[in-house]
Amino acid sequence: MAQHYHALIASLPHLPHPRRAPGLPIGPARLRERLAWLSPADAARLARLVAALAWTLPPARWPDDAWLDAWQDALRQEPDPALRAVGHFHLEWRLLIAALRRRRSGLPLAIDAATELPYAQQLRHHGQAPQFGLQHRHPWLVLAEHLLARGDGIRLEQLLIERAWRALEHLDQPPGSGFRAVAAYRLRWELLTAWPRPEPDGGRVGAWLDQGAWEYVEP
Repeated sequence: MAQHYHALIASLPHLPHPRRAPGLPIGPARLRERLAWLSPADAARLARLVAALAWTLPPARWPDDAWLDAWQDALRQEPDPALRAVGHFHLEWRLLIAALRRRRSGLPLAIDAATELPYAQQLRHHGQAPQFGLQHRHPWLVLAEHLLARGDGIRLEQLLIERAWRALEHLDQPPGSGFRAVAAYRLRWELLTAWPRPEPDGGRVGAWLDQGAWEYVEP
């Protein structure tokens, strides 16, 4: 039987859209206190999801076997099909952005014919087509490619965070009090912490465009 967390959900402040948030409405220490109300099993479940769907990754080759193993393990153990769908959504946009960046650098996509990654065959056969021929299924790729071309790392990251935010909002509609609602809140909180704002020296832009975690690199 699914566990409900009415008191936990009621204790959490509203999370405004990242564009309208002046800051975090709840800090990490207070959020940890609230999430301590989860059952041990649900706490472990949430930890797996947060680790697999973390917004930023350590610099690594892509696809990084360790990250993919953690992602697959989390999704394999997740019983909620809606949460599994969010996990697949997360992997798809990471792969497509990484492929755009690699192509922009003049490097081959190096897609293994046997890989089970999303759109592997599409990328192999249409690697030089605009948006890999996926613009009708993923119209956001048109803007993403344009932002990459002009070096607008901040706007690109904002675009991706907004897409992830919408997916998580839909995940908790209508609002609930079960584990799915807690997971959607925790993952949206992660997006608020990641929302980029320009720095006077432009460092934030360079960090986004150069991060190894977003590369698609041959083994």
